[in-house]
Amino acid sequence: MRQDSRKAQRGYTLVEALIVMAIIGLISLVAVPSFITLYQSSKMRTSVRIFSSDLRWARQRAVSRNIRTLITFDTGAGKSVYRFYDGIRQADGTYNWTPTLASPTRAKERSLDPVVYFLSTGFADDVVLPAPDASLPDIVYSENGSVQNIPALAADQNIMLKTDLPIPKNQFEIDLAPAGQVRAK
Repeated sequence: MRQDSRKAQRGYTLVEALIVMAIIGLISLVAVPSFITLYQSSKMRTSVRIFSSDLRWARQRAVSRNIRTLITFDTGAGKSVYRFYDGIRQADGTYNWTPTLASPTRAKERSLDPVVYFLSTGFADDVVLPAPDASLPDIVYSENGSVQNIPALAADQNIMLKTDLPIPKNQFEIDLAPAGQVRAK
């Protein structure tokens, strides 16, 4: 009879359940900060990847359409928007810059993740654009895919992307070669 009463009392004691919960709490205490850092780092890497891809897209558009393309952006904390323009050569040799259309009614404009911003660049404001993009740094791809506003014998120009999040690598450099190649470091 005694064996039957033991079978009816199977289960965990309160002390055992508290010990398991304490172990789970300790593991969580160690693991959660690592997951947060991983998540924040992925935001930075994703922004670098998307911007690099957009630079390559603008270069490909210039070559495939035989036009000049331009990407403009502002630098400084909180500056994360960049815009695309198409340059059509006029008879007098100048270029008419119009916003690249993402759809028939909307200009192509992209943003980095809100926690990532353009820190600095080696590019200057070389092209006169309408507001709000007047006097912002410009990257101009020519019809052959080279970067128009880097002298042919000059070194690569760079764009620095940064975040203020507490992650191991909070700043990335994207290099553009005069021939148009894009490298993220």
